[in-house]
Amino acid sequence: MRVRVEVGLKKSSPTKPRHELKMVTARAMLPRVESWLRRHPDGFYVRYPPREVNNVYFDTPHLHRFVENLGGASERRKVRLRWYGLETSDVAGVFEIKCKRNKLGWKISQRLERPLDFEGLPWAELVAGIRAELNQELRLHLDMSGEPVLINRYHREYYLSADGAVRITLDYDLRAYDQRGVAVPNLRFGVPVPDDLVVELKAPYDQGDRLRWTLESIPLRVTKRSKYALGVASGLGY
Repeated sequence: MRVRVEVGLKKSSPTKPRHELKMVTARAMLPRVESWLRRHPDGFYVRYPPREVNNVYFDTPHLHRFVENLGGASERRKVRLRWYGLETSDVAGVFEIKCKRNKLGWKISQRLERPLDFEGLPWAELVAGIRAELNQELRLHLDMSGEPVLINRYHREYYLSADGAVRITLDYDLRAYDQRGVAVPNLRFGVPVPDDLVVELKAPYDQGDRLRWTLESIPLRVTKRSKYALGVASGLGY
């Protein structure tokens, strides 16, 4: 793959801030949680077909993004490339900055025009190709956190309340692959991560009361959980 270096002209697409809350339970609880959603008074229904989510996370050599998350910083960012499906070659990627301020989250993203191949191309060539497409804002984020640190993959189910106010995703079958110190993407040798079910609730900024009403009828406790931090910690031997 030849890399054509050019100034990125495409605009990034920021999303509006939204409430984001996570709950964690055992993977074995998935059928019970799905049943609970089907019977919930909010009338949750399957919004999209389930699919595989893939992320490449970038960080500094000293893992500043990881340390921010581990320390519970009120404002933090994750720099990642995301794609969907089981393929690892000829994939359509979206470069994202995932921003968090307390329990509010939003994303700044740009879809890449050229497909990516994680089946043999070196990281140096992949990162240069990604960088060449990004606009100036996102390119700066990549330059500040430009080392591929982790790839993770998981299965996701999507639900939406009948009034469209609350989204719920169910994430499970998490796999994580350490990318530190490797020249080409590592998708063979994983690091151990918990076999959990992560339930995440999302609602627009102005729907906080509505989200709290939904939470009252969920028999799970809100907690902090970062799939990125879990994978990095496991790779470091924590």
